[in-house]
Amino acid sequence: MAQKVHEIITDKIIKQLEAGTIPWRKPWGTCGNGGLPRNGVTQRPYSGVNLLMLEWGESYYTWNQIQDKKWKVKKGSKASMVVFFTLVDKKGKQETEKEDKIPIMRYYNVFASSDIEGAPTTQKEYVHDPIKEAEEIVSNYKEVPIHHHNNNRAFYSPSEDYINVPEYNKFAIPEEYYNTLFHEMSHSTGHSTRLKRFVGAAATASFGSKLYSLEELVAELGAAFLCGHCGIEQTTLENSTAYIANWLKVLKDDKTIIVKAAAKASKSTDYIIGVEN
Repeated sequence: MAQKVHEIITDKIIKQLEAGTIPWRKPWGTCGNGGLPRNGVTQRPYSGVNLLMLEWGESYYTWNQIQDKKWKVKKGSKASMVVFFTLVDKKGKQETEKEDKIPIMRYYNVFASSDIEGAPTTQKEYVHDPIKEAEEIVSNYKEVPIHHHNNNRAFYSPSEDYINVPEYNKFAIPEEYYNTLFHEMSHSTGHSTRLKRFVGAAATASFGSKLYSLEELVAELGAAFLCGHCGIEQTTLENSTAYIANWLKVLKDDKTIIVKAAAKASKSTDYIIGVEN
């Protein structure tokens, strides 16, 4: 029965991909501009590759902007990189000749509002009742601690073996909280003490690489399967499909990779809900 659920959801995701998907939206917090990360002073949204490097729904400030506001960066906070292209003259050419301009990538560092003392918050809070079926899945998976230390990041730390997700009340749609948590729980099953996906080259796969992208597909499909098991997939499936579409582009839109990732995601889901294979 569990395998049937996984197959049905995989088929639905593939059909949505073939029909075209809307852009992925960050499911917690809000900052306007469709949830795009933006500069907190100019309100200008970031674009391009920066959308993959910055947290959606967050406002960012440069060091000079922070100093002008007399704010302080919280101890231990790390800056994020923003990249842009500028045109410069080829060596020895006239500045007036446009065809002699070449694009050069530049970058500067920014800090998220959540890492700055005094900066206005970008997040709203909501009131939701827990979803019983989803809570049962979460409470039965006791192997990995779940923290809410950072309310603007969702991640699994393989080195320290713990999960961080924003608090429940940061999500406008309660089902998306569980989908986000299930995504990180699915990542955690790859640990060397569990299903051992993080071995060899996969243990050090860099952001944007094929191995990294494949693991993201596994985690999001696993989250979709878990949502299906507790009956909330109709609310979360569209955003999951949009997220999957982003990573498929890294893999050159190869939809056959979903079937391979779904097999790994199925094992991950069975491990979380305690199904013996």
